[in-house]
Amino acid sequence: MGLVRSLWKWIIGQADLPSVRPPPRAASVGSKNAPVDSIDPAAANQAGVPLAGGSADRREHPPLSDSVSARQERAAERLLEDESLRGDVTSEQLQPLLDWALEVSVRIIACTGAMTDAEAQAATDAGLARLRLVVQAAARAIVAMLDAGPEARNAELRELSEIVGPPLVPPEAVVSSRMTLTAAFDRLAADRSLAGAELAQALAAALGRAVRNDVEEGNGRHAAE
Repeated sequence: MGLVRSLWKWIIGQADLPSVRPPPRAASVGSKNAPVDSIDPAAANQAGVPLAGGSADRREHPPLSDSVSARQERAAERLLEDESLRGDVTSEQLQPLLDWALEVSVRIIACTGAMTDAEAQAATDAGLARLRLVVQAAARAIVAMLDAGPEARNAELRELSEIVGPPLVPPEAVVSSRMTLTAAFDRLAADRSLAGAELAQALAAALGRAVRNDVEEGNGRHAAE
């Protein structure tokens, strides 16, 4: 629990720690036929329009209530302990994707402050379920490049672009976010040598751009509803 608490504090800018990598685990990446569209959009949208990961300045995050902070810490623990995310990738390859997923989970759960525990749990579950699918798909692309080459990698990238959806982005932004991802992946596809940790970094950066939405805007839209 100490590791999770330290990493969580680093994520929201309360501590300055180096990157923390989970210990290697042997587990399989989720099936390519994972039920991407089985996540209930209504439940997913309870997060109040989630936001982006990756490059946002952590200093801009407002002070968090104890309840929201506790929810964020529990979500971070779930992600760090989720063996399904690793598959056959190394800790170095997984780390950029895990960092991105942790950032996005913090921001999704920041929208749950006014929710009941049950509503917040539903929003958290929906967000983590979608994050899990995205990280698993990105891991498959990394493995495909190592095992079968650029064509297999690029086929996996095309599938990954179709997985991003609520609550990582609001329903009305799904098409534009997927178009952003597709354009980014087309550029990656031109580099037939991109693999391993370098590919993971590029994927995390592309995902960060594709799901970058303003949290205040999302909260305002949710409150108006």
